[in-house]
Amino acid sequence: MTEKEKHLEELSEIKKLMERSSKFMSLSGMSGITAGLIALIGSIIAYWYMDIYFPNHSVSLIFKNLDIHIEILIFLFLLGCLILTLALGAGFLFTYRRAKKKGHSIFEKTAFRMPC
Repeated sequence: MTEKEKHLEELSEIKKLMERSSKFMSLSGMSGITAGLIALIGSIIAYWYMDIYFPNHSVSLIFKNLDIHIEILIFLFLLGCLILTLALGAGFLFTYRRAKKKGHSIFEKTAFRMPC
């Protein structure tokens, strides 16, 4: 093995180590797009649900007068929880697929040492 080949091999090993030890694995673009679509669908559902209960009123007047029923609040809270869960799930799914494609693990030592 020549000196030049030895240096190139060492550089490729260093590059692999640096890629593995990176502290931040970015989310894929599809994660953001999917989270946005989930949020849009959720807002359409919330608007439709509010329009059924208050067909002739403006939403801002409803909240200003606090003329809201408890079942509407429960529905909107549960809808928000569902949207959050689906968006986080989609982000995890796309990040997992991206990591698997590149041969990385999502949960490495550096991920656990990263400050939140």
